[in-house]
Amino acid sequence: MIIPITKRAKEYGYVIWQRDQDQAVRALLSDQQSFRVYLQGSDRGQKSVDWAHRRISIGYKWTRQLPETLTNYHLEVRGPELHITCR
Repeated sequence: MIIPITKRAKEYGYVIWQRDQDQAVRALLSDQQSFRVYLQGSDRGQKSVDWAHRRISIGYKWTRQLPETLTNYHLEVRGPELHITCR
């Protein structure tokens, strides 16, 4: 699943998806409440999914370091883990 990296997402440290992506994200994440999150292969710990605000916090310390050339999050679920790569 591909989700754009918005300015707000990068500034505040979130993966944020739009309303029209809700069904696809729910299908991917199977309505789970939390995941062990890996960002660019690095363990970011157990993170909760905020379904009400359509976001997952990954920490602004990490997202602000991402180069401007990276424009999309790629999400992949592997069992209890959510792997996020940026491209």
